[in-house]
Amino acid sequence: MQSEFTDFVFVLVAIGALVTIFAMLLHFGNSRNKAQVKMKAIEKGIPLEMVDQTKTSYERMAASRRNGLIAIMAGLGLMFPFLWYSLSVGDPTVFVGGVFGLIPIFVGIGLLIDARLRRQDLENTSPSMPATSTNDETTTPTDTKLLED
Repeated sequence: MQSEFTDFVFVLVAIGALVTIFAMLLHFGNSRNKAQVKMKAIEKGIPLEMVDQTKTSYERMAASRRNGLIAIMAGLGLMFPFLWYSLSVGDPTVFVGGVFGLIPIFVGIGLLIDARLRRQDLENTSPSMPATSTNDETTTPTDTKLLED
């Protein structure tokens, strides 16, 4: 019994370490991309204020929706191993650790509600809303023009 629990904890720690390393790599890649765009802007004489544009309302709505879905999936990912382990051992008290998965699930639900409210506000203020955002979160239209040259 102790060996199975130790193996289970080891697998969880290994997965957590891999996810952390992957997130760090994505963060540093995004930072490098932004630095390259700024260097290209400096080379071409474009003011940095034009490069550092804020996100549009559509992009913020899409980011809120995406982050909400990620938070819900992370909460389910926290709950599933505890549920699986409690069912395999036959001890329902083990699932108590999975209750911590409810926190990101409710945060995700709040973000989805926020995305829905933003969408309603945008529909009320502008008659035509694009179905999908053409811009990636990491690049703006100015960024793509700079990178094309």
